[in-house]
Amino acid sequence: MPCIELGEGFYGKLRREASERDVSVGELVAENLSEALGVPLDRSRAELHLELCEKYLREAEKLFAEGDYSQASEKGWGAAA
Repeated sequence: MPCIELGEGFYGKLRREASERDVSVGELVAENLSEALGVPLDRSRAELHLELCEKYLREAEKLFAEGDYSQASEKGWGAAA
């Protein structure tokens, strides 16, 4: 999955907006870019959720194996949310 770097302040605003809309940050960004660029999304919302969930679970497993339980639980929560 492609990745971009964002500043903490900008990401915080995205996270709050996504929370208000009851969607993931990735979903919010994809939907807004799709609309702004006039390019239809080629995947359904369920597919986006599944891909993000799998990504967060992989990251959680890696962090857990490294002993970073706090960050692993955050990633696990992200996958569940």
